[in-house]
Amino acid sequence: MRVRNQQLNQQLNELLNEQLGECVRVDPPVGPLRPGRSSREEVAVDHASLEGPDYREGDWGPAYLICGDSADMGVVRLRPGDAMPNHIHRRCDESFVVLEGTASLWVGAQTRVHLDVDQVVRCAPGEMHYLVNDSDAPFRCVFIKSPSSPGDTEIIAWEPGEPVPSVPPPPATD
Repeated sequence: MRVRNQQLNQQLNELLNEQLGECVRVDPPVGPLRPGRSSREEVAVDHASLEGPDYREGDWGPAYLICGDSADMGVVRLRPGDAMPNHIHRRCDESFVVLEGTASLWVGAQTRVHLDVDQVVRCAPGEMHYLVNDSDAPFRCVFIKSPSSPGDTEIIAWEPGEPVPSVPPPPATD
C-alpha cells in the first residue's frame, strides 16, 4: 500500500509540475527613472495587478503575478468547495495574505487554521499544507514563495478526515 501511495504521489507531482508552467520573467524588470538618472541606471522593479490574473483553472486556482530570483508572488482564488491539494515545498516558505472571504488552511494534516480577511500566515519549508474554501463565498489570497524555487511543489495525497500521511524523504541528489 505504501509503495502504491508513493507511486501515486509521484504521478500527481509530475502532473502538477506540468500544469504549473514556469513563471513569466521580465528581463530586465524596469521601473520608473529617478530624476537625474540616465536610462542605463533604471530601477529594477517588478509590478503586476491583482485585477484579471490568469488563473490556472479559468476562474479559480493560483495565478503567478511576479517571479524573481528571491521570491514568487501570486494570487489564489477558490470558489466555495474548491481546494488546493495538500502539498509541501522543500526549499521555500509559502506565506498567505487573505484579501477576501474565509477558508481553512490545514497544516501538517492535523491543525486547522481559520483564515479571514487581513490575516497573514506562513508555512515553513517541509510543512504540509492544504487550503480549502469551506465557506459559501469566494476566497482570495496573495501567496508568496521565498526563495523562488520552481518545481518545488510536491503533492501528498490527503484531505480532511483521512489519516495523516507520511512525508516522503527528499529525492536523492547526485
